[in-house]
Amino acid sequence: MLAHETLRERRADLIHLHISGNADGSPAVDYTVNAAAGIPLMTGPTGLGTPVNHVLPAWDLLTGVHAALGIVTALRRREQTGEGAYLELALDDVANSAVASMGWLAEAQARGSGRELHGNALYGSYGSEFSTADGRYVMIIGLTRGQWRALVEVTGTADVFTALAAQRGLDFENEGDRYAARDAITAILAPWFSSRTLEQIEADLAGRRVLWAPYRRMDEVAADLAARSDSVVQYVDQPDIGPVLTARSPLRWNGHYTAARPAPRHGQHTDEVLGADQLPGTR
Repeated sequence: MLAHETLRERRADLIHLHISGNADGSPAVDYTVNAAAGIPLMTGPTGLGTPVNHVLPAWDLLTGVHAALGIVTALRRREQTGEGAYLELALDDVANSAVASMGWLAEAQARGSGRELHGNALYGSYGSEFSTADGRYVMIIGLTRGQWRALVEVTGTADVFTALAAQRGLDFENEGDRYAARDAITAILAPWFSSRTLEQIEADLAGRRVLWAPYRRMDEVAADLAARSDSVVQYVDQPDIGPVLTARSPLRWNGHYTAARPAPRHGQHTDEVLGADQLPGTR
């Protein structure tokens, strides 16, 4: 009943998007696609030896973005040519395309092996998590030269790193050398962070070029965003439920977010979507 050719008989300029799990039509969900794309065997602490799934449904989210972009493109094409379109999109194609675009497939072929586990280290440059004096954690990144220099300056470790670089024949201005010495770098920096509370670290890093963020619980994130007037989230009055914190579109128009709307009731838009007066030649 919903086959494209059947639907086109009722509307020749139909834009029809079909989303599947795998490109061959077999079933798949984000977790199975993620496993097949190689991500979980790159995730986790060094030496773990078992796959680690993440909770973010990345391929579901990216598939939605690709779907929206495809539909908008098809609508623009229809405006210009009057032609409809039949679009197909598979979760595994989205995942494999993204992995290839990041160079991970080419890297694996060139190396002849997959990437080793690195825990929370930043692959190819410097980054690590650190514990604080009050039992919190922060993520610190030294990706660019400027960020690395700022990190060294604020922690007062310039002389130590100069000596380490000389001993190992490395240049820490080079991100590859920072990556090679990541364990030693982390050991040197750790006491600075562990001797300070999160509040003290935030104060010390304020106005510096250090790239960092605290690890936060989801309830902390919710409280922070809900309290901000310029937030990408807002409360909506959801029928039968009450105020619910939900997302606006992250795309700002002329400096402003668009307002979020309550989720529709079941069947609320059925007449609008399927109404006969929406089809050509039926009025």
